[in-house]
Amino acid sequence: MPHFHPIAPPHFLSERMRDAERAVWEVFQQLDYSWHVFYSARENSGSGWDREVDFILIRLNRIFYCEVKGGIVVVDQRAGPGVTWAHF
Repeated sequence: MPHFHPIAPPHFLSERMRDAERAVWEVFQQLDYSWHVFYSARENSGSGWDREVDFILIRLNRIFYCEVKGGIVVVDQRAGPGVTWAHF
């Protein structure tokens, strides 16, 4: 089993709107001990951009970012400097 950060799933992962994230957490439990899995990692930058990513996976010298979307997802790349995700 990998090293999870936090060690146990947060209580809010049991909410219905978090079904997809909970399912991914369960899949990541099948990874071996060489992986580190960070859930809901946040960055507060001095420029005013606050960011959050659902999962960050680290193994050896590799980093993987995983943003989980469930249900119907729409991507709008015309939204300015970034990409806007809408969830229905």
